[in-house]
Amino acid sequence: MPGALSPSDRGRQLRAELTRFLRSLLPPRPIPRRRLFYELFVLALVLGPGALFGLADSDTPSWAFAVAAPLAAILTLLRLRFPAFTLLAVGALSLLSAGTVSVLVVVASYGAGYRVARWWRLIVSVCGVLTFQMTAAWFQFLGSRSVLTIVLAFLVLVVALPALMGRYRAQRRALINALRQRNAHLERERLVVAEQARLRERTRIARDMHDSLGHQLTLVSLHAGALEMTAALPEPQMRAVRVLRDATQSAMQELRQIIGVLTQEDDAERGATQTLSDVDELVTRSRQAGMNVLVERTGQHRALPALTEQAAFRVLQEGLTNAHKYAPGAEVRVLVEFRPAGLRVAVANTAPTGPAPDGVSSGGQGLIGLRERVAVAGGELTSRPTADGGFVVEAALPDQPPADAEPVRAASPSPTPSPTPVAGAEDAAPPPELPRAGTTGVLWAIAITVLVVFACFVAFVFVASQEWGDIEMGRPAYDRIQVGQREDELPPLPNDAGEIWPQARQAGAPLPTGARCTHFRAPDEHAPNNELAFYRLCFQNGKVTQKDVVHTRE
Repeated sequence: MPGALSPSDRGRQLRAELTRFLRSLLPPRPIPRRRLFYELFVLALVLGPGALFGLADSDTPSWAFAVAAPLAAILTLLRLRFPAFTLLAVGALSLLSAGTVSVLVVVASYGAGYRVARWWRLIVSVCGVLTFQMTAAWFQFLGSRSVLTIVLAFLVLVVALPALMGRYRAQRRALINALRQRNAHLERERLVVAEQARLRERTRIARDMHDSLGHQLTLVSLHAGALEMTAALPEPQMRAVRVLRDATQSAMQELRQIIGVLTQEDDAERGATQTLSDVDELVTRSRQAGMNVLVERTGQHRALPALTEQAAFRVLQEGLTNAHKYAPGAEVRVLVEFRPAGLRVAVANTAPTGPAPDGVSSGGQGLIGLRERVAVAGGELTSRPTADGGFVVEAALPDQPPADAEPVRAASPSPTPSPTPVAGAEDAAPPPELPRAGTTGVLWAIAITVLVVFACFVAFVFVASQEWGDIEMGRPAYDRIQVGQREDELPPLPNDAGEIWPQARQAGAPLPTGARCTHFRAPDEHAPNNELAFYRLCFQNGKVTQKDVVHTRE
């Protein structure tokens, strides 16, 4: 048949699937040596006392112990990957040999509480084990209320309490890990913010150097160029002027290189404190450099916020600087227009009448920083060439900057950075959330469990006082009872001890058909091999039909 696997291929496929399954039972990563020693210790703790308790339990047949011991070892390892299943399997295995898995019940309960992530799975597993154990106890002790009460308290103590303690430790460990991750995230974010603040400070320095020092160097270079073009100077002075001009241009190139290094990131930074009142001084220096500058002021002059005036001054300064560099001999017009809802400033130059000075190049930072500065003030910057070959730099600014705009300070230390990391940074994600379910709820559950155990012991004392209040009969009282004596002629009898020791009901000779027997503790009788002695009275048709002494294991 085409496509059918040969027996050898099916065998290899089966071995591969079995290998994958066995590997899935192992931890995903190699176990550390410390963890390996811990697991070996747990395995020895389960098998050692379990073997002693299993062998000491005379009610458990040897074949049951032989089956339960290796299964206990396997379940000890399986609890690492399948904690809920392991806990249920241990509860079922305890029906076969309770002594062998006595320690494993505690280990599996703790492991399930530590590793099971969902509450409902843990509750189902614990309730399943309690159901197995209580069912077995019910049939073993034939419904004795006092015995069942103490069994329930013991099971809650060895099953529910370890599970809750494991849950508490798991949540505490998750909380500590989340706090560590959150602390690491905040530390990384702090470093990002510090780096952001450092970049802001570097950008602020670069902007101030470009706006102030670059403007002054441009004027010096233009003055030197004007002197060089004057033919009346002697040759020694001409050489000095050329040296001055070359040095100025070289300084401007180095300044642009420094600015390029400093401004690795663009940001809206603080400027100096020049305002519109300094425009006249700025125009005067430009005129002294030989530029034809006309100033036009319109509108009603009024005081504006410092952020708006400083942005307007920077627009005028940058426009004049660019006109000095790229438009020699052009006519420059400076406009300051106060509008009802804001301010408009502009620097427009006509086409240059001469070639640009040699060595003049753009650093690329002026208009970029200027645009950001105007945006911070809530305005808009436009720069465009004109139809006649000139150039215009224009800004429209509002009366009031945005509410979130940062004030400009002259000599400010490192600007206060925003707590938000830079965009695209790895740490821009929010810090990890802490676990919703805290350890408080688990602590309350542990406290309630302890109260339940205490309540079970109180109930046991109360029930046992009623059931065990009078279960003994002395030898003289036993001898006074005769076979054939009517039941209503007997003195008051103690309580039936068979409810406390149900094994006494199976001891002794077979009961007569239809007879009803009661058992009483016989402290005066000697019982060999640590056995318990009981007086048995059997009644039929309202008469004592049989009386004897029976022995059973303690």
